[in-house]
Amino acid sequence: MTQIRKSILPATVIIAGASISILDTLSYGKSGNYSTTAATISGQIWLIFLIYFFFFSLYWIVKIINVDLRQKKMWGILALLFVTLLVSSKLNSFPIDISGEATQEVAAGLTNFAKKDLGYAQNAFLGYPSRQYLIAALPTELTNQRSIINYRLGFILPFILGIFLFYSGLNIYFDKRKNIHFIAALGVLAIIAFPVVLVIIRTFEQVILPLSFTLAATGVFLITAKKPNLTRITALYFILSLLTSTYTPALASAVLFILLTGIILVKNYFYGKKLAVLLLFVCLFATTVSGINSILNRKDIRINLFREKMNYSTLLFNSQESLQYFFIKNTDMYNNQLPFAGAIMSIPIILYLAGALTLRWKKVHFFIALWVLGIIIISGQSIGYATPPPSFGIHRSIIIIPIIIAAMIDIISTYKVNIRFFWCSILFLTICGIAVYYEFDIYDRSQKYFGLRSLVLRETIASAQKENINHEDTIQFAIYSNNPDFDLFPDHLKYFFPNFKIISYQAPCFSNLNDRINTIIFTDKKECLGFLEHNIKKINISDFRYKWNNREERIKEAVYRSDIWFVPNLQINSF
Repeated sequence: MTQIRKSILPATVIIAGASISILDTLSYGKSGNYSTTAATISGQIWLIFLIYFFFFSLYWIVKIINVDLRQKKMWGILALLFVTLLVSSKLNSFPIDISGEATQEVAAGLTNFAKKDLGYAQNAFLGYPSRQYLIAALPTELTNQRSIINYRLGFILPFILGIFLFYSGLNIYFDKRKNIHFIAALGVLAIIAFPVVLVIIRTFEQVILPLSFTLAATGVFLITAKKPNLTRITALYFILSLLTSTYTPALASAVLFILLTGIILVKNYFYGKKLAVLLLFVCLFATTVSGINSILNRKDIRINLFREKMNYSTLLFNSQESLQYFFIKNTDMYNNQLPFAGAIMSIPIILYLAGALTLRWKKVHFFIALWVLGIIIISGQSIGYATPPPSFGIHRSIIIIPIIIAAMIDIISTYKVNIRFFWCSILFLTICGIAVYYEFDIYDRSQKYFGLRSLVLRETIASAQKENINHEDTIQFAIYSNNPDFDLFPDHLKYFFPNFKIISYQAPCFSNLNDRINTIIFTDKKECLGFLEHNIKKINISDFRYKWNNREERIKEAVYRSDIWFVPNLQINSF
C-alpha cells in the first residue's frame, strides 16, 4: 500500500503537467469549439493558479516577517515599509498625467474578466498577451470602481508583492548567513537605489510589470531552490509562465529562470532526489510549452533587433552607447533626465561583473554576467515597437536589477564577506535619503509637464461623481473648442467611461447630442456659450480654471443629467 501511495504523486504530477500543456496548446488553436473549450478550461485553471500563488506568497511573507518580529530584527520591515510608502504615495495626483496606454491595458483586463476563457490565449493592447492585464485590472474588478487610484494600484500592487517576495526569498535561501535579515533589507532598498525604478513606477503602466514579476520570480526561485517540493514548484511554474506572457522584456527573465531551474534539477539529480527532479522537469516542460505558445501567437515581438545593419563597428558603438546610458549618462524618460544605475549601484555592479567574467566567482555567475551584459546591450539598441532612442530604450534592462542584487548577495554569503554594521547603517540611510530626493524631483516635474487632456479628464471624472453618473452608464462628451488639445482621448475613456460617445470638437454647437443620455460639455466658443445661455435658462455656467504652460486659462463646463444642468467650479490646486 505504501508503494502504491508513493507512485500516485509522480503519476498525478505527470498527468497534470501533460494535461495543462496540451490544453495550453489547444487554446491557441484554430479548431473552433475545441480551442474555445480548451481556452475556457485553461483560463479557469490559470485563475486557480493565481489564487494559489497569492496565498503561497502571503504564507511566506507572513512567516518571514513573523520571524523578524519575534527576533526583534526590524531592518527588513523598515525597508519594506519605506519602499511601500514611497511608491504608493499620492496615487491620485502623482503625476497629473494619466496614461492612455495604461487605461487601455486595464480596460482590456476588465473586458477579459467578463469572458468565460478570461481571454487566456488572446492578445490585447498593441498585440501584447492579455493575461498580464487581468492582474492589472484586479483592484478595479474586485471593488467595481473605475477610478484613478484603482487603475494605478493594478500596476503598483504587483511591484509591492514582488518586493516582499524578494525579501522573503533572500531570507529563506541565505538563512545560514549571519545578519541575512539586514543584508536582505539592503537588497530591498537597492531596488530603489536605481533612480530609473522610481521613474518607471510612476508611469503606472505595463513597463513596471516585467520588474515586478521578476522580483516575485526571484523570491519564489530562491525559496524553491532551498528545498524543492510540490507547493513551491507549483508557485514557480505559475510565475515563470506569467513571465512568458508579459510585456516583452519579461521573456529574458523567463529564459534565465528556466536555465537556472535546469541547474537546480541537475543538482537534485546528483543528490538522488528523484521526486524533486520529476517535479522540476514537469515545471520546466510546462513552462517551456507555455512560453513557446505565447511567443508564436503574441504580436509584440519584432524580428529586427537593431536599428542598423549588423557589423563589427556598429555593434561596438551600439554596445558602448548602451553601457554608457546604463552606468554613466542620464536617461531621458517621461520628462525626467535621471541616471539608470546611479552613483550607489554603478561601482558594485561593475565589480561584480568584472569578478564574474574573470571567473573569480562560481561558474553560474559567469553566465549571469553574460546575460546581464546582453540585456543591457540589446535594451539600448533594440527597435522594439516604436524605435525609441537609447536614452529611453535602456529602460528595458530594468529586469536585471533583482537578478544582479541577488547575485551580489550570493557572493557576500558564499565568500563570507565581512560587513560592518556601522557602514551598512550609513548605506541604509543614504539610500533612503537619495530615494526621497529623486521622488520629490520626479514629483516636481510631474506638476510642471503634463498634458491638457489629463486636466480635462480629471475634471470630467470629478463632475460625473458629483452628479452620481455611474461609470458604466452611457455618456456622451461634447468638446466645442478651437483647441484640439481639449478633445478627450478615447484611450482614456475606454477605462473610465466604457460606454462613451464623443462629439467631435469640429461639430457645430450642440449638434448630434441625444438629450436622453447623460452629457458632459466643455466649450470656449462664443457662439456655443451664447446658444447655451439663450436656450437653456436653468443652467448656471462656471469657469473651469487651470494653469498650463505658465498661463492662466479657462473653459466653460456643463454637466447634463435628465432636465438638470449643473456646472462645477474647479481650481487647479485640487489636483
